[in-house]
Amino acid sequence: MAINMKVKFEKYWDSYSLVLAFAIILDPRYKLSFVTYCYKILNEETYMAKVNYVTYKLYQLYNEYAMECSKLESAHNATMLPTAMNQVDDNID
Repeated sequence: MAINMKVKFEKYWDSYSLVLAFAIILDPRYKLSFVTYCYKILNEETYMAKVNYVTYKLYQLYNEYAMECSKLESAHNATMLPTAMNQVDDNID
């Protein structure tokens, strides 16, 4: 029974550890150094690979967010431009 519980724990821990690592990194009290420290305590052999993976995924998430924001900003500017131009034309007359 204990082995089954450990297998389930590791399955779910692997799924959520990335999200938890993001939360710690974004917390101004801890940052990436704390995640590195914790991974090193858990397993000295694989901690750098895990830290590199978390860093890569965080940058990937940020880049996706930045792309979405730029798309939204471009769409917003494109819809606002004709309205702004009409207001300028109205003020000229």
